Amino acid sequence: MTTDYDVAVVGAGLAGCAAACRLARGGARVILFEKAAAPHHKVCGEFLSGEGLPFLRDMGIDLECTPAVPSFRLHGPARSCEAALPMPGRAFSRYRLDELMLDAATQAGVKVRRGVVVQTLEDATSDRGYEIDGYRAPRVVCAAGKSEFRPVQTRQGKDSGMVGFKLHLKLAPQAQDRLQGHVDLFVFRGGYGGVAPVEGGVANFCFLVEKSKLNDMPRNWPAMSAWLGQRCDGLDACLRDSRPVFWPALSVANVPYGFVRESAVADDLYCVGDQLAVIPSLTGEGMTIALMSGSRAAEHILNRGGATGFHEEMHELLKPRVALGYQVHRLFKAPGICDLATQLVARWPRLLEYIFSNTRLPQLSRL
Repeated sequence: MTTDYDVAVVGAGLAGCAAACRLARGGARVILFEKAAAPHHKVCGEFLSGEGLPFLRDMGIDLECTPAVPSFRLHGPARSCEAALPMPGRAFSRYRLDELMLDAATQAGVKVRRGVVVQTLEDATSDRGYEIDGYRAPRVVCAAGKSEFRPVQTRQGKDSGMVGFKLHLKLAPQAQDRLQGHVDLFVFRGGYGGVAPVEGGVANFCFLVEKSKLNDMPRNWPAMSAWLGQRCDGLDACLRDSRPVFWPALSVANVPYGFVRESAVADDLYCVGDQLAVIPSLTGEGMTIALMSGSRAAEHILNRGGATGFHEEMHELLKPRVALGYQVHRLFKAPGICDLATQLVARWPRLLEYIFSNTRLPQLSRL
């Protein structure tokens, strides 16, 4: 026996929960599928730019329990610089944030199905849209995250040659004190990474390493942190005497950085979050894009707009931002250039302001 809903959402990350919550509050009957049966960590920088905070406040998420991050530091292999962020951001672990958003969606009336892996979208009848796990809906929001989801086609990025890793760390007291109020971006030979102070006195360390360097990287934390520290003075000072909260590190490969979906797959299938666009991690804008795209997809659906119009709007908004972020990503793969960039930013702060203003999304009121 099947049950009908107005919208099915696949994936209960930031984009999926934002879409489901907004849809339910707008009066739609929504079912949300999540493959993980329990709370879990995800490979993510866990920094939310100031432009994304209104989306969480609109969902009723309490932000005061998370560290405020008003400043940014860039560390090349030997040089560093610091600048204020255009809008103060927040650092929030995905382990906690995703559960808070799921709670908000449930309270809004969304039916949540956990532990359900959605691999295909089956056509129901011509007038009933899609069938998923015995449930039917005429519209689907695809929020499957970094994983490939065949029904919406394979994503082709400009750079899939890096592997991402993520750890929560207990830093040494001096390093923890230095981190407060900052998000640090470290560029080193063979990759780059960011450190942000999430809740509970823990630091999130998320970093990318070129596949060609993986055989050189040690497999235990003391040796790995020393290996990374040898490649960047600032990273050495940050990681020295740190210890992981969990081990082994989470990892993800073949992330299509630079991807922006050109058009809708079907007019009743809305792609959001990483299924819509994959901006390089160094911009710190991935979480905001997820929240914004989920919310905008919901608005289009509630206003009876098709996915074609939604994707046209998103493509125009995101393509130039992802393109600039990708160019900076390419520069960061040359650490010597990054050292030069830190000197240029120190001399001309407007250079960093330009990058921020052209990779950040407009504020909510402007959308």
